[in-house]
Amino acid sequence: MKESRKSILAVVFVILQSFLVLSVSSSILLAQEDVLPAEPMPEENRIPTALLVFPSYFSAVSGESLALSFLLMDDAGNPIAGKRITLGPPSAGTLYPLEELTNERGVLNAIYSAPEVTQAEEVFISAYFEGDELYLYSRGGACGIVYPSRQVGASIIVLSPERFELVSGEKLRFEAHLYMDGEPLAGKELFWDASLGTILPWRTLTDEKGTAAVTYEAPHVDAPRIVSIVVKFVGDNYPPARAEIQGIVFPRGISTVLEGSPPSFTLYSGESIRLKFGLFDEERRPLGGKLIHLYTETGRLEPMEVLTREEGTVEVVYTAPIVTEPTKVVVHARFGGDGEYLVSEGAIVGGILPKGIPAPPGPSPTFLLAFPTTFTHSSGEPLLLLFFLLDENGNPLAGKPMGFETSAGELMPPEGVTDRRGSFTVTYIPPQLTEKTRVKIVAFFGGDETYAGASASVEGIIVPVELAGPTLRIQNDLKEVVGLPEMEGLEVIDNLVGVLPSKVGAVISIREAVPPETPSFKRPEIAVITEVKKDCLEVRVDSTVPEGRTVVVNLDNVTLLRLGLVEIKVLVDNVEAKLADDYADVLDPTDDGGLCEYLVLLGGKGAQVLVSIPHFSTRTITIRGPLAVAGPWTPLMIAIGILVTVVILLFTFHRYRRAH
Repeated sequence: MKESRKSILAVVFVILQSFLVLSVSSSILLAQEDVLPAEPMPEENRIPTALLVFPSYFSAVSGESLALSFLLMDDAGNPIAGKRITLGPPSAGTLYPLEELTNERGVLNAIYSAPEVTQAEEVFISAYFEGDELYLYSRGGACGIVYPSRQVGASIIVLSPERFELVSGEKLRFEAHLYMDGEPLAGKELFWDASLGTILPWRTLTDEKGTAAVTYEAPHVDAPRIVSIVVKFVGDNYPPARAEIQGIVFPRGISTVLEGSPPSFTLYSGESIRLKFGLFDEERRPLGGKLIHLYTETGRLEPMEVLTREEGTVEVVYTAPIVTEPTKVVVHARFGGDGEYLVSEGAIVGGILPKGIPAPPGPSPTFLLAFPTTFTHSSGEPLLLLFFLLDENGNPLAGKPMGFETSAGELMPPEGVTDRRGSFTVTYIPPQLTEKTRVKIVAFFGGDETYAGASASVEGIIVPVELAGPTLRIQNDLKEVVGLPEMEGLEVIDNLVGVLPSKVGAVISIREAVPPETPSFKRPEIAVITEVKKDCLEVRVDSTVPEGRTVVVNLDNVTLLRLGLVEIKVLVDNVEAKLADDYADVLDPTDDGGLCEYLVLLGGKGAQVLVSIPHFSTRTITIRGPLAVAGPWTPLMIAIGILVTVVILLFTFHRYRRAH
């Protein structure tokens, strides 16, 4: 019985002992967690990181200050900028700052001040990056020894600079100062060494000030590397001395910029928005085929990794979370760099509102006008395009960044800034083609805190040179017939009325938004009534002859601007007409299967609208635009400096001239 009791007591004692050990262990772990947070569970879609400290080992004397650098990198060795690094208080002495963001090279610099000690004391310094939705947690640290103040008779070397950051191939001058008891030691031999790179000369003599200098050349690296520079005095009748500093060598690459559009947004809970990021090099050239990582602290992004298109852009869809109070959100994008291009990051800031709360007033609306809005052009021949950026009152917006994209061909320049008239001119260079091709050119203003974004498109047809024919060589032919530049635009049309072919029914020229009492030209069998309304123009035509006709409407710049036509659209009997392939197409009303067609031609003094009607009767032609811009227009804005590129019927005129 007594043995049984002893056995039970022994078991209880073991259990209590185990519990006590576990309690102590838990207390130690909890104490450690007070210093550094627990590492979050790894996720497959997050990028591993490394946090390096240099010097990782150091020595200092009482009261001395020492520079420390902390480098945050991803698993490919690329520095990570803009991330918060937290430094644990050192076990002895002080460290400043204890928390800061990494700079553009992924580095945080701090100053350690050694305490006053009477005997050598070890020091530990810890650092950690807590991670985020894109990067995993990482930690690093350094250790060193703090000695009492130096004893009399000790030799010391002071190196400058105390730390450095270089890129591959760069050079830096280092100086060493050799002292004993505060006095410089002249004529002493110092030996230099570098863990990476080249130091010349590797052996030096100190001058009368105890100073020696060398030149260090950084090696070529493909990822950031820590480099140690060491200088030694081996001693003679003076004690030996040694000093060491560390720095970082970064790869030499081309700088990049990652920009988001729009710069900001506001959504309600559960709503989605399409966001766009563009990657460019230091000369603003788009970078295609580059991997972009995207992440956000709240909400959902699709996709989270995507390659840039040829124009350097990616698009993602952001879906707002369900919130109960206004919430700020940041959508981050990062290009991790490669062997040629350096890392860059961009962000778009947004606000999420609970449903039912009115949205705050947003940026003012803007309008972007394009001239011309349509064109037909020969492949390979440059074409000038003009764009105006206006506020909601029709005032020009100067100094605003513009971007351009095209479905085919090249735009020069691909981006720029509006001038004092709010205008910007782009040269479009069509591609070399073997068949007729439709192209689209888009201009866009991404918006800012004051003005909302806007875009405008130009649609055209590119015709191969060998198929272009005389209708696409109008500029040269025009000089032969009417002598440009003495005659421009509308005057040319009016002076060529006498040679119009029988398929043209009427020509109406409207100047200063006032309809003429009689058309410039019309066939006897056709009646024409023109009415200028607030935002459109109506031309009612009637004919006793059912044969198809082409009606030409000339609009001077004053008329265009007073009507507020941003893009010209043509309707026949309230049905939008089809855009014709070229000039010859719109001048032949019988070749389109009974469909009405139109073509808009822009001259130096206005626009010419040609409307092809296959079956004539009582028809109403409406010329209008999808947008109306309110407010005054300045004379500067209507000075559209584009040469006349069109004169209708020139081909027929040549045939007529050859026939007579």
